[in-house]
Amino acid sequence: MVQENRRIAVLIDTFDEYCQNHILEGLYRAGEEASFTLVTFPALSLTTVESHVTHYKLFQESINAKNFDGMIIFTGALTEHTSIEKLKAIIDHINLPTVSVAGAGGNCAEILINNRSGIEKIVEHLIKVHGSSRIACITGPKDNSEAHDRYAAYCDVLQKNHLPVDDLLVVEGDFSEDGGAVGIRKLIRNGFDFDSVVCADDITAIGAIKELKHQEMFVPNYVIVTGFDDIDEASMYSPSLTTVRQPFAELGAQAVTSLKHFLDSHRKDGKVELSADPLIRESCGCIPEEIRILRESSDSIGSFKLKKISSNADWFLRRLSTTIDLEARKYQRRFGHAESYKSFLESSATLLWGYFYEATVDGDNTDHFIHSFTSILSQHNSYSTAYDIWEKTLTEFYGVLSHSIKEISNAMAISRMLQEARVYYITHTMKSQRLAQQMILEKELILQEACEHIMNSCSRVEQISSISRELLDLSITDAALVLFENAVHEKESTIFPKEANLELLITGGKERQISIANNRFDLSTIIPAEIYGLCRAENYIFLPLYFREYYFGYLILSIDKENPKNLYEQLRFHISSMLYLDLSQESR
Repeated sequence: MVQENRRIAVLIDTFDEYCQNHILEGLYRAGEEASFTLVTFPALSLTTVESHVTHYKLFQESINAKNFDGMIIFTGALTEHTSIEKLKAIIDHINLPTVSVAGAGGNCAEILINNRSGIEKIVEHLIKVHGSSRIACITGPKDNSEAHDRYAAYCDVLQKNHLPVDDLLVVEGDFSEDGGAVGIRKLIRNGFDFDSVVCADDITAIGAIKELKHQEMFVPNYVIVTGFDDIDEASMYSPSLTTVRQPFAELGAQAVTSLKHFLDSHRKDGKVELSADPLIRESCGCIPEEIRILRESSDSIGSFKLKKISSNADWFLRRLSTTIDLEARKYQRRFGHAESYKSFLESSATLLWGYFYEATVDGDNTDHFIHSFTSILSQHNSYSTAYDIWEKTLTEFYGVLSHSIKEISNAMAISRMLQEARVYYITHTMKSQRLAQQMILEKELILQEACEHIMNSCSRVEQISSISRELLDLSITDAALVLFENAVHEKESTIFPKEANLELLITGGKERQISIANNRFDLSTIIPAEIYGLCRAENYIFLPLYFREYYFGYLILSIDKENPKNLYEQLRFHISSMLYLDLSQESR
């Protein structure tokens, strides 16, 4: 008898946010290994382009022991819009085995980031290495627990180093670029008397740097700026951002591990704390980590005495070990595991060295190296990560060639081979970037057309048909559309009626026929049994259909990782708008 997957509710702030998305990546991977079916509930929905509403009342009615075995709640993110007291009350009301992520949730297991240690090390670095003495701080929201911990660490280090905590050097932000820019303007109005700015997160730091540039106070020449999180833009921004790296994927994976232990043993883990480490880059005036590693690698070539080139790749792997380890750590942070990726890198480097050696013996035989290199680039696609390591690998080959040129009789042929490989590398990278951009544009175009079709449909039958067609075009293989008999005002004592209509059911990429007589749906179980019984997806998203004070029902969709992250909220918004227009027309 096959054991049914445990069903876990995952309560997040919003699906369209960098940090939460990377935590979800680790959570989804670990959930699959733990045989969890994860249903993600975003607490925020747009009501207009510029405003939002939270759905805690609806969730408290739908997340219960009948529908779910446990819950994972993103407390740290949710406190940006909700008080910790309210979140603890929600956890107590739902009363399921619960794990709180990145925030203290009360009566539940907790997976926390040591926010203090990362900030402490960053501020110590500014004081000890750069001689900073007037260090400003743009905090996060005052009610956010993570922002509170980071600010407290900033204060502690200043006091430890006998530096004053000056109220004029502290301004409150909101984890946004605008918050960073506004913070800098406030600091300047308070009197420009700061040499460094510690920001509560990377987005705030990027906003601060942009505003400083606008004020012609360039970073790091005039002012040092640091962040927290290590989002993708942090390493690509100019100057690259000194920050604190959060282990997002590990955070999600550990939440699954703790909840599984909770369910298996009926005992919660208590508190698990993960470290967040500083990452020194250009915005504080230092040389970036990636450049330091490359320089160390280049410097070591001269001291590396290669008496004779051989077919043995061990010594070449030793030369690449630092780079491979760095790439594996990046992969681990993003996906929660790196064994297969590291093995791929090592075996590929070994193969390339064999063909490099073969070419040094016979300069006319360079095709094996080129074909192998292009094949490795193609295989790398499946790992969904950057190709930088292969540029660094080619650099190592150039280094070996330059320091062993007297021993290689066909050095010119080898040089041409490496130049050709580099052309393939650049071409492949550009194609991959264009393909990724094209896929996003295609999805966004499909989404735009889908929303237009949905909004322009006249009858309910046409509307449901349009929704079904567009969901399938967006590679959403499993979906259920549940509509209430009548719209429910948000101020009603209960939002969920006892029954509703199951208007649309898609499983395994096919729409299932629902007869009018059998479409009544018992809302004591919020997810149709067919979703669990017929489909193979492990991860779903629950989207309340809400617009201007009214709930119309909800939409459950399987999650496709290739879809743009804003797709789900846009779909929800347009379907809700359509239902609201219907309600408005009926009331006339």
